[in-house]
Amino acid sequence: MKKIFILTAMLITVFTASITAQTVTPPKQSGPEIKLIETSYDFGSINEGTLATHEFIFSNTGDSDLILQLKLYLL
Repeated sequence: MKKIFILTAMLITVFTASITAQTVTPPKQSGPEIKLIETSYDFGSINEGTLATHEFIFSNTGDSDLILQLKLYLL
């Protein structure tokens, strides 16, 4: 009985070690990465003709320059 217990413990140890050894952490991607404090904002009800503005705060947490392009579509 003692031999079966020791053999089972050894098999569990080897199995656990093989699973742990196969776990791979993917490499961090390089390049720009934008981090936003908030991703949306509710303006609520706005009367027609009223100018509504809001600042979105962001930072570049990547390892290269972040280039922003603004495209305006007029209706």
